[in-house]
Amino acid sequence: MATAHDDLSPRVLRRTRRARRRRGFLTALAVILVLVAALVASVGLAFAQASATGTSTAATDQVRVELFADRKIVGVGERFNIALRQTIRPGWHTYWQNPGDSGLPTQLNWVAPAGISASGIQWPPPSRFMVGPLVNYGYAGEVVLLVTIEAPASLRPGDALDLAVDANWLVCAEICIPEEARLTLSIPVGATGVASDNARLIERSRQALPQPSPWRAQLAVDRDLMTMQIDAIGLDTSSLRDAYFFAIDPGAVEHAAPQRASITADSIILDIKRGDATRAQAAVPLAGILSLRQKTDAGEMSRSYALTAMPGPIDQRAASPLHDAAESLPIWHVLVFALLGGLILNFMPCVFPVLSMKAFALIAQSGSDRRARRAEGIAYLSGVLVCFGAIAATLLGLRASGAELGWGFQFQSPIFVTLLAFVMLAVGLNLSGVFAVEAHAIANLGLARSRNSGMLGAFMTGLLAVIVATPCTAPFMGAALGVALSAAPSTMVAILFALGAGFALPFVAVTFIPGIARALPRPGAWMERLKQFLAFPMYATAAWLVWVASQQTSAEGFALVLGGLILVAFAGWLYGLTQPTGGSWRGVVTGLSLALAIGMAIGITESSSQRVDAAAAKHPLGAEAYSAERLAALRGEGRIVFVNMTAAWCITCLFNERSTLAAETVRTAFAARHVAYLKGDWTQRDAAITNFLRSFQRSGVPLYVAYPGDGGPPIVLPQILTEAAVLTAIGATH
Repeated sequence: MATAHDDLSPRVLRRTRRARRRRGFLTALAVILVLVAALVASVGLAFAQASATGTSTAATDQVRVELFADRKIVGVGERFNIALRQTIRPGWHTYWQNPGDSGLPTQLNWVAPAGISASGIQWPPPSRFMVGPLVNYGYAGEVVLLVTIEAPASLRPGDALDLAVDANWLVCAEICIPEEARLTLSIPVGATGVASDNARLIERSRQALPQPSPWRAQLAVDRDLMTMQIDAIGLDTSSLRDAYFFAIDPGAVEHAAPQRASITADSIILDIKRGDATRAQAAVPLAGILSLRQKTDAGEMSRSYALTAMPGPIDQRAASPLHDAAESLPIWHVLVFALLGGLILNFMPCVFPVLSMKAFALIAQSGSDRRARRAEGIAYLSGVLVCFGAIAATLLGLRASGAELGWGFQFQSPIFVTLLAFVMLAVGLNLSGVFAVEAHAIANLGLARSRNSGMLGAFMTGLLAVIVATPCTAPFMGAALGVALSAAPSTMVAILFALGAGFALPFVAVTFIPGIARALPRPGAWMERLKQFLAFPMYATAAWLVWVASQQTSAEGFALVLGGLILVAFAGWLYGLTQPTGGSWRGVVTGLSLALAIGMAIGITESSSQRVDAAAAKHPLGAEAYSAERLAALRGEGRIVFVNMTAAWCITCLFNERSTLAAETVRTAFAARHVAYLKGDWTQRDAAITNFLRSFQRSGVPLYVAYPGDGGPPIVLPQILTEAAVLTAIGATH
């Protein structure tokens, strides 16, 4: 039988094959060109994004350094700030301007155009590091060193201010390593300056610098001992936990010698051993940083003051030794407060997002035998205690590195909030039946029916309940957390475990007391519908967390949040779609989707956008953004001032704002009494708000304070606001 090819000559066939090869080659070439163009574009975009951040970075094995400015456009002749941030490997530290018994401070040598003026380093307060018999002064974890730059007047709009700095530092652990890096910045010059994305971080760092001391300091010398007396009028000396003086002159004091502190009603007295440089001299002025730690009801507050002690007589009034304020409250009292605070935390608005998980888990238990119920109760308690233990370990680690954080600190990280939103979305998809989680991997949050998976589910329910409940505090928790955050490690762990035991108590009581279990409805087919319905509180929680993340990051970061949510949903759908048939590719694709989602979350950074003013202006009470200067100005005018310290991740705060503070009676009373309303947003870390919280012995939000118009003492309101409480507070100011 003849074919179509029989009618074609060999020449025609050869031409056809050549044409096909040419088309194939051209197609391949086009694909390669498209890929190369895409690669070039992506590389260009990456360089453009790196340039847009206005940050120069370098890294060694121990320290990552970043150089950035608070201006993306600098005005002609303008003064602005540049920051060098050191991120230090755990276990290592760099040095303060006085390194102590050994070490070298960080040095910055600027290479800049003629006419530019650069200040010296503005040093944050240091920490003490014991190295055998020696003491070093320096920084662990992260430190931001600020320098003020004055742009030369010879620059004109359209020019570029090119800066370079040779940074040298010594980083030490058991060994010391000198390191260096050259960092460069090129900042456009304009008629007026424009703030950069790093302006807020630099401002927070500036506010964390030692403040000028408002007190007089006298210094007397007796042989090898110097006695410094600080007239700390207005300071509650009874709450002091520690006072330490960091001398700027390296030879002025003996760094390794303990400084004995004592107090009177209005003064602090420090006995300091003289150093080699001052031992043979008469009393001379002694400059340095006074670091104070105060015990508060809700945590520990640290403040630093720059002062110079002048030679002069010391008041010989009797002084009592400085002692641990935590000792004034018996530990068993603290543990009882923690237990009660954890119990009450179950009924706070911040726990609402997880009530559906706990309620369904309780109903699911009602059809099981007593032994199974008790096993799940113990599993739930274990999950709660494991989570509180993890929080304690994290706080201890951060405290050891010099960081000072309060309750719910993790919600100030947009990365943590985003990852938690991913988890809440996955839980909702699971409840909706998009996929089912095998018992051997992770239980269905107390919803699985087998005994083993039910125990693992109860454990996970306890774990997630604590994670979502940590943004807010409850009554009795303040005193307990105040001791825990500044106590010895063993005491902190004991207090947090007592808090966890109180939090788990209602659930455990249901599992161990038969009468309560019998009162619950019996399981049945209706539970599947209820399970699907309870997915929506999880979706609502995820939506709330996405909103919180949107308040903490930029538009680009928010796009990463949304993209990550889509990937999590895709991974859940794909996992459920292929679950009946399995397939090795299922795990690979699902894992890649989740890994990409997590990578997008890790890529999110804080936004420095000043959103507080706009958000506050929309409030029914016409709030202004809080600042210490504005508060002082309003009080100077004789105005009644109501201060609200809040955060987007604090549900109790939002509940109070949407209910009590938005009530018509409150709005009318504020208007009638001409009350000024200041609102501080602690969604991201803010040194000014942290200082305000600490001044009222608090380590977390919400905090509501009413200031009388006649200059009287401020009135602190309860955490759960009522209209009567607010009206009484502003009425009491008359």
